[in-house]
Amino acid sequence: MPAIEKAAQILDALGASDEPMGFTALAAVSGLPKSSLHNLCASLVATGLVDRLADGRYRLGLRLVELSQKRLADTDIVSQFNEVCEASAWLPDESIVLAVLDGLDSLYLARRLGRKPIAVRYQKVGMRLPAALTATGKSLLSLHDDGYVRKLYAGGSGLQSPFGPMVTTADELIDELALVRSRGYAIDDGDTVPGMICFGAPIAVPGRKPSADDVESMGAVAFSVVKSTVDGVTHDQLVTQIQKLADRIAKRLATF
Repeated sequence: MPAIEKAAQILDALGASDEPMGFTALAAVSGLPKSSLHNLCASLVATGLVDRLADGRYRLGLRLVELSQKRLADTDIVSQFNEVCEASAWLPDESIVLAVLDGLDSLYLARRLGRKPIAVRYQKVGMRLPAALTATGKSLLSLHDDGYVRKLYAGGSGLQSPFGPMVTTADELIDELALVRSRGYAIDDGDTVPGMICFGAPIAVPGRKPSADDVESMGAVAFSVVKSTVDGVTHDQLVTQIQKLADRIAKRLATF
């Protein structure tokens, strides 16, 4: 296995851990021989991609933060999301996220935290959630045709919510996506976090077709709200506002 792939295994293992990892634990999780692992860890520490703590444990290095921020700064959809959110006084004080589709997941690239005393704040940049369960994910999937969605979920993975199945087959998901397309927005009603409801809308850039090979060719935005605070009027307002936000970002991206 090439050294760069082995290094990626180490970074993935550290990224999946909630706390720094010792050498023995890292070897067990990565499956790499200890001799190779030792040399790779030394190189990763030397480049700043991994930190080695005083007690010998390893964690992801701050160099990765610098690189990831540079990558996101060069991403048009992120910069337009940030600019539109900053300039839009009409946006509610709810948490807002921007996501792209990466495989079966919604990958979160940006967020604006809610300013209400009670606000949903669990989303993090870089977080992944099953696309079939999230408002952003269903919005993103709605931009693809049914054949692509059926092929993507042919194995049945990614459809089960830990809080009870919302959809259990690709056909059921496709039926839900048809509803998303017809009304122009998607809902996650407690499928990913109990007590939370999300309203999402696809960023459909005029003249641009979504591409599975380019995750930045499409995106989606969503408001995350404590469900008990949402009544009929609030529901309609949030739907209108999330669609307006997605539309503004799409129109700006069309000029690039």
